[in-house]
Amino acid sequence: MEKEDLKNQRLTEARDKFRKFRCGPSVLTTYKDYIDISEDEAIDIGRGMSGGRMIDCGAVLGAMYVAKAYGVKNGLDEDTAKEYSKKIRDEFVKNNNTSKCRELKTGGTGNIKPCTECVWDACDILESVIEEIDAAVENN
Repeated sequence: MEKEDLKNQRLTEARDKFRKFRCGPSVLTTYKDYIDISEDEAIDIGRGMSGGRMIDCGAVLGAMYVAKAYGVKNGLDEDTAKEYSKKIRDEFVKNNNTSKCRELKTGGTGNIKPCTECVWDACDILESVIEEIDAAVENN
């Protein structure tokens, strides 16, 4: 399967998992193999990120968690991995004018964004950040 097809398969998987798990766990269970955690661990970690509990969108927080853990797992120091994870929020805000769950859900930015679209967007950004991490690790 081609790289782009695999990416779209993961994005679709994460979006479809929202019906079962909510936002944070949808992202974490889709990318659990990238960070060597079990499905149950992914659900437990992601559960606390969902439903606006952390102010920011749970899908964004889940993607940030994956990016940082993936970076550290692949040899980046904590601070560098954290910088890569911040790129997810920055890009999400650039695309959606906010990363705050309430604003996304109530149209506080002038546009109501369904959770499934937030999951898709966060994972799409995560895919790009994973590529950046892979390139950084390869160049070191």
